Amino acid sequence: MRGYYLSFLALVLFLGSVTTVAETGRNCPSAFERLTGIIESNFFETRREFSHYVSTFPQSFSERLARLGPQDHWIDAGSGEAFALEDFFKQQVVDAANLKRGTRPGFFRQTREQVSAEQAEFIARAFNLKDGSQKPRVTGISFVMEREPPKHEKLQIKTDRFFEDIPLEELGSAELISDLYGVMSYSPRLDEVLRRYHQILKPGGLAYVHIGDYIERPLVPSVIRSMAFENPGWDAPFANSQVRKANGQTVSLLEWVQNLPGFKVSLEYRDLVEKSFRGEISGVIKRYTLVLEKTQESAQIPSLRLTESDSGKPPTRTFLELSP
Repeated sequence: MRGYYLSFLALVLFLGSVTTVAETGRNCPSAFERLTGIIESNFFETRREFSHYVSTFPQSFSERLARLGPQDHWIDAGSGEAFALEDFFKQQVVDAANLKRGTRPGFFRQTREQVSAEQAEFIARAFNLKDGSQKPRVTGISFVMEREPPKHEKLQIKTDRFFEDIPLEELGSAELISDLYGVMSYSPRLDEVLRRYHQILKPGGLAYVHIGDYIERPLVPSVIRSMAFENPGWDAPFANSQVRKANGQTVSLLEWVQNLPGFKVSLEYRDLVEKSFRGEISGVIKRYTLVLEKTQESAQIPSLRLTESDSGKPPTRTFLELSP
C-alpha cells in the first residue's frame, strides 16, 4: 500500500509539473503578441498639441503642410486623442509668442526647443486665421480614443483598428504622412507599415517619421536627467533597434530604413538645448526625423519578422529580414 501511495504521489507531482510548464508557456507570449498587447494597453503619450508637432518636426514639415490645398490629404499615423488635429482646424492653431519662447520649465532645468522667432511667425501666418475650407483633408489614426473624437467636415479619425488592418481604399492617397512616435515606432509589422506608406503616398509625397534624439553634447552631472544623457550618441529606441538581414549582416533599424527601395530617405533635425538651473548651457541634443520621399511607383519592401521587443516607450525592437 505504501508503494502504491508513493507511486500515486509521484504521478500527481509529475502532472503538476506538466501543468506548471503548460501554464508558464501560456504566460510567455511571443515578441509579436507582447508588443501587440503593449499597443492595445494605450499607455503612451496621447495628448500632443499641434504646437508640439511643428516644434518637434523640422521646419520643412510646417512648410510642406502649409502648401497643401483643400483637395490635398494629410494622414497622421498615430494621432492619439487627436488634440493636434483638433487644433489644426481652429482659428488660432498656434500661439506664436509661446512657440518662440519654446521653454518648458522643469526641476532644476529648462528645455528649449529651438524654434526661431522667424519660424514661429511663419507657422502662425501659415495656419492661424486660415479658413477650414482652405485646409487639406485630414485623417487621424488612433487605435484607442478615450474621448469623443473631434468633429470637422474635413477630419476623419480611424479608431479601434491597427493601421496595418485598415483597408487601403478607406485611407486613400495622400501628399503627406506624419508619424510622431506613431505606428513606425511601435508596430510589430514594420514592413507592412512601410509598404502602406509607399502605396498611400502620391509620387513625390513625403512621410515625416520622428525617430528620437542624438546626444551631441552630454549634460553636466549637476543636471537632473544626466543619467539619461551621460554619453554622446543615440538615445532613441528606433535608431538602437536592429535588423538581422537575409545575408546574415546585422544593421540598425535606422540604417535599414535609409536603404529601402522606392524612397529617397533623408535625416533632418531640430536642436534642443538643455539648461541647468543656473542658466548655463549644459547639453545639446539633436531631435531627428526621417523624411521618406516616394520616388518610384512600385517597390519591393523586404519582409521582416519581429524576434525581440522590450516594453519601452517606444520599444527597442529586433527584426529578422526574411529571404525573398
